[in-house]
Amino acid sequence: MKSFKLIFTILIVAFFTSSMRAQNGNVQGTITDENGIYVPGATVLIQDLNKGVVSDMDGKFTFIALPAGKHQLLIKYLGFTDYFQEIEVLAGQTISVAVNLNSESLELEGVEVSAYGLSGQSRALNTQKNNTNNPLCI
Repeated sequence: MKSFKLIFTILIVAFFTSSMRAQNGNVQGTITDENGIYVPGATVLIQDLNKGVVSDMDGKFTFIALPAGKHQLLIKYLGFTDYFQEIEVLAGQTISVAVNLNSESLELEGVEVSAYGLSGQSRALNTQKNNTNNPLCI
């Protein structure tokens, strides 16, 4: 009877361990701009899981071992609008995502340039350099 309980316990633990492992999935994707050019270095986030990656030189990214369910994908890159997409991770599967970012233009209000006159030491050096009695100019 003891051996039956031991075997039964081992089977139950093995079943639950394997079923917990199978509840994770993967997400992979490629990020391009509106011209079809890959976007390297984009930040890809799944905020509810507090996970993030950066796209490689070919605009590709991968998340491994994400819990199954719906998650919000957020992609940020300087000069492009933020991209949001809801994804559904399926247990034991890899989900592919193709992302097309749109450029964002910002217009500045204006730039003001200010210049200050030469300070005392700079003015003295400039006067000395331009002096006709300077022995260096002979």
